[in-house]
Amino acid sequence: MDLKPTFVREIFLANCAKSLKIHQLEEGECGCVLWDAGLVLLHYLLTKTGQQHVKGNIVLELGAGTGAVGLTSILSGAVCAILTDLPTHISLLVQNILTNLNVLNLSEVCGIQKSYSGSKLSRCHVSDKVTAQLLVGADVLCWGKESDAKVIMDIIQQVSDTRCAKPTQVTVLIADCIYYQEGVDCLLKTIIWLISKFSPHIEILCSFERRTIGNKQQVLQTFLDNLENKHQLHVTEIPHSDMDEIYQSEDISIILIKPFELRPST
Repeated sequence: MDLKPTFVREIFLANCAKSLKIHQLEEGECGCVLWDAGLVLLHYLLTKTGQQHVKGNIVLELGAGTGAVGLTSILSGAVCAILTDLPTHISLLVQNILTNLNVLNLSEVCGIQKSYSGSKLSRCHVSDKVTAQLLVGADVLCWGKESDAKVIMDIIQQVSDTRCAKPTQVTVLIADCIYYQEGVDCLLKTIIWLISKFSPHIEILCSFERRTIGNKQQVLQTFLDNLENKHQLHVTEIPHSDMDEIYQSEDISIILIKPFELRPST
């Protein structure tokens, strides 16, 4: 996705009276634009209930696409946001990070470090100039690839060590990624791996549209069944009454996924 034409979508965040300027690709399919389920999740993060899931936490976004959801978590009080996606999506993530540094109040305090794989941008970390703590970053994480996940785990550990705050709570964000069976299978592997490494100090917010075309209903149901029945995770649906009163829809859900250790006692 390096240097492909983009158009800017301005997202006004009423709860904090700020606007993100999000570059989206003029052409493409997955990860190129911000879809409705992402809008619902990012606005939820700015509600009182939503802020409780990210404030003071390290946020990891999977399948970040434009990065709008992860960037919003910083405005909701996340101490760090790590935006991840396929290698071809990193340049778009970086473009949106750098475009919004002023909105995130980071431009005066940060240092920027970029890494390349050949001629292609493969990572960008924005860190505090004084403490060197990572504030926001774009990194490669291919679902189901343990080596990528281990790199992200090391980054999270470094942030935790810099803050001298142990244990650090990790919040994983997933927006509108449940639609292709093969991709969902790999996503599930990464979710389970992350939970095995950070449990019980991890939770996942996942938004999705309940699509009815083709096998989309079956793909979603299989994903939910695997979470609850196969892997014994605690899955609850966020009530619409807790979401932003404007940015919600009956066919878009947000679920909260927690490891078994955090299941409420009965």
